[in-house]
Amino acid sequence: MRRCIVWAPSAKREPYKIEPERVRVRVNKRTCSLATEPRPQRIKKLGGNRFRIRQGQYRIIYELSKSQVGILKIEHRREVYR
Repeated sequence: MRRCIVWAPSAKREPYKIEPERVRVRVNKRTCSLATEPRPQRIKKLGGNRFRIRQGQYRIIYELSKSQVGILKIEHRREVYR
């Protein structure tokens, strides 16, 4: 079952801030893959319906519901939990 990806307003701008471009492409691919596989291996449950997935030095924080994946944050690992 394919889920719809919904971006939080603040999360829409974050992928454009990632440098270099090859890292940005990897993060975007990983984010898009959540539509088909919302619970891949090596995720961490943060509480409620929130999960964290790692992509290199970046963390993708997202929320699951029955029909959609809500992207809440994409930030560098040193800044994501502040």
